[in-house]
Parts: sequence; C-alpha cells; structure tokens
Amino acid sequence: PPHQGAALRRRAVSWVGTERVGAQLGGVGPRACGGGGGGGGVPPPPPRPVGYAAHYRRPMLEVIGPGFGRTGTMSCKAALDQLGLGPCYHMIEAYANEGHVDAWTRAIQGEPLESESLFAGYRSTVDWPACSFWKQLKVENPYAKVVLTRRDPDAWYASMANTIFEALRAESDDEQLMRWRVALRRLIFEQTFGNDLTRDHVVRVLRAHENDVIASLPESALLVFDVVDGWPPLCEFLGVPVPDTPFPHANSTAEFRVWTGLDQPA
Repeated sequence: PPHQGAALRRRAVSWVGTERVGAQLGGVGPRACGGGGGGGGVPPPPPRPVGYAAHYRRPMLEVIGPGFGRTGTMSCKAALDQLGLGPCYHMIEAYANEGHVDAWTRAIQGEPLESESLFAGYRSTVDWPACSFWKQLKVENPYAKVVLTRRDPDAWYASMANTIFEALRAESDDEQLMRWRVALRRLIFEQTFGNDLTRDHVVRVLRAHENDVIASLPESALLVFDVVDGWPPLCEFLGVPVPDTPFPHANSTAEFRVWTGLDQPA
C-alpha cells in the first residue's frame, strides 16, 4: 500500500508540520483557497449522478481533514484507517512516498497542487500539508465529508511549541530532509503565522482558520471533532458502525519528540 514501506523514524522525522493557511486572520491564503485571497464558502456539490465514480479518472477522497497538526490528526488518521476509510494521507506520508516532498514543495512555492498524483490510492486526508489546501480538495472532491479536528487552544499551543516549532528549527545532515524543512518553515512560520509564533497570535490564526471552515460548509457536510469524544460522533457522522475496540490515541508530545530525534528514548 502507498502509505507503507518506510521506517517509522524516517516517516516521523518528516512529520514536522506543514500548514498553509495564510498569515491573515480573516481566512485562508490564496493558494489554500484555490485562487483569490481571503476566506469564502465552498461551492455546494452538484447533484450526484448515478454511477458518478465512473465519470472520474481518479479515486475520490471521501474524508477531508482541515484541522491543523497537533489537534489529534494522527489519532484521526488511525481511526479512519480502522473504519475502512483509509489509507489516510497524513504528513508522515509525504516523506514515505517518492516524489511527494518535491511536489509539496512546488505547491508551497505557489505552483499548482498535484493532487491527482499525491492522493492516488488514498481515501482520506488529515493534517498538514493537505489541510492548507482543504478548499481546493473539497472542490475537487465535492462529495467528501469534512472532519475538523479541534483541541483546547492552550494545550494545542503547548504541544506545537514543544514539537513542530522546535523540530522545524532543527538541523540535519540529511540534505533532502533539510530542503523539506526549509519549505515547511516557509509554509508554517511565514505563510501561516506571518513569522509571529507568539501564543496569542498563533491561537488567533488557529481560531480564524477553524471559524472559516465552519462558515464555509453546511452542517451536514462537517463534523467538528475532539478526539477525546472517541468513536460515537465520528462513526455517526460517517455512517459506519462503532468498533468494539478502543479509540486510537497516538503521537503524544513525548512520542513526537523521540520520533523526530529531539529527545532520546527513555
């Protein structure tokens, strides 16, 4: 499967966050919107034609997650995989798949998002960098449901400061990894937060992004989801049975720091 085949550490090192939501507080940036600046609603999907899947040359994403990293996206990915809505594309996939780092880097630099090749074989997506292009992906996948992962802002910022912000500043002897981190710094530090990583500003950007997602979609197409609520709201929204296994919780701050080499294993 396209989401396998790389060592966990190599994959996890790439998970140093990518968001592309524009530093403006009023909405997402122009590339994330799929053209034009500021926020704006997502056009409603056209009537679903009978046998509509046959009209498309590529598989359609069924779930899109516009939530920022560190809001429970890894847990949501694991849950979607378990519910049969995977493989789910998460930041860890970018470094695990040949050519994806370069494709995302081009998109960060303003070139067209190569969504057809990036998401071939995937049924869902969460986390950065895809969450920064969620409006474009929703237009391209008009029948996809949207799951917005959300978390207490104080806990979220503490997690960001101790994981993604720190990991992106780290140096590496891996040339490709460093090129990727430079691109991600541009995406997160510059394009998303306007090079202002103070707590109040970063949380305002988070809330502005979340509010834009909520304002852009009808209730029937959106679930605002806190992973602490577990299976019931997610399964009801997606129309699937509730598993008899515990809801997955993954990628804690401690795990992230070990995976990315910020800390040594205990």
